[in-house]
Amino acid sequence: MAKRQRRADGYTVGQWANGGWWSRVTTGYNEQGNPKRKAFYGNTRAEVVERAQAFKQKIDKGGFAPEGRDTTVAAWLGHWLESFIRPHREPKTTGYYEGFIRLHIGPALGRIPLRKLTAAKVRELMSAKAAEGLSPSTVRGLRATLRAALNQAWKDGLIDQNVAQKVAPPKIEAKDEPMHLTPEQVGRFLDNIRNHPLSPLFAFTLSTGVRIGEATGLRLSDIDFEKRTARIAVQLQRIDGKLQHKSLKSKSARRTLHLADTAIAAVKAAKAAQLIDGPANPLGLVFLNTEGRPLDQKYIDKRLKALLVAAGLPPLSFHKLRHTVASLMVAGGVDLHQVKEQLGHSQISLTANLYAHGVSEAERRAANVLDEIIKRGTLYES
Repeated sequence: MAKRQRRADGYTVGQWANGGWWSRVTTGYNEQGNPKRKAFYGNTRAEVVERAQAFKQKIDKGGFAPEGRDTTVAAWLGHWLESFIRPHREPKTTGYYEGFIRLHIGPALGRIPLRKLTAAKVRELMSAKAAEGLSPSTVRGLRATLRAALNQAWKDGLIDQNVAQKVAPPKIEAKDEPMHLTPEQVGRFLDNIRNHPLSPLFAFTLSTGVRIGEATGLRLSDIDFEKRTARIAVQLQRIDGKLQHKSLKSKSARRTLHLADTAIAAVKAAKAAQLIDGPANPLGLVFLNTEGRPLDQKYIDKRLKALLVAAGLPPLSFHKLRHTVASLMVAGGVDLHQVKEQLGHSQISLTANLYAHGVSEAERRAANVLDEIIKRGTLYES
């Protein structure tokens, strides 16, 4: 048996109990959606790593196309995932694509030769998954994954057309508006949790609209108290079971936010709690759990819903706090471009589609007193 193994950039390395070493590079997926791998063996770790890296570089440079023009859908999907996605995208995004390939696309379409895949087959798959109970948004994600992979195959000359592009995505029923809290509900929520350890995190989020990973990854060095700004440049992600900082890749996501009184007070409260509790903080984070460790996103979402219910409010996810900020900014008459900059959206069309709905005059007046309502809690008084 292997003593240990570690996932590297597109390959796996491990050591046998007898001292020998091995490495494996994923080259594709079989008809069941399971990965096919090329294995290398040697007496030292350096030897098997060198062979795996050389093979992986050959794939990345386009020197290897699985089975050429006769490749199957499964083989191409595996090659696309390992060559074009895993080296360049975030682990969470890679896992998103990998799940669709392994669970849905590979088992249904994997044995079909890539050049013989038809729009009818793609349509049948989408209909079958909808009949199985998959939501329209999940089926859309499945189609998007296949469309992206086939688009690269078309660019590489393996197919003459992208058949997934010919299949319309399922319609998603329009919701009235993104669900969010009203200013009065924000005030009630923060009043209710003013003594809770997560109160500074939620107050900061409701004042800035940051994403959950941006909030949990915020560092004390990102805060400029004199200029009253926060530099949003990294996020906290769980990679290989460990919470780590990852840089925000897009220019729009990397941004500097002005901090209102509520946000400044929240950061100071979080910093003060660290000084009182005193555990080490090697990542220099602003927001920590009660044991002085980085906050887990699933834990935050679970606690948020419980705290909202305790305050007599709907059990919204953390992302809905972001919706709350954006919706109230729009209700207060803030320009959509500024809302886009605040949220770190890549395109203003996304901001407009989500938040450019009509608002009443009452909503506008309510948004104007949001910060005053938030400050009801003594912790956030200026």
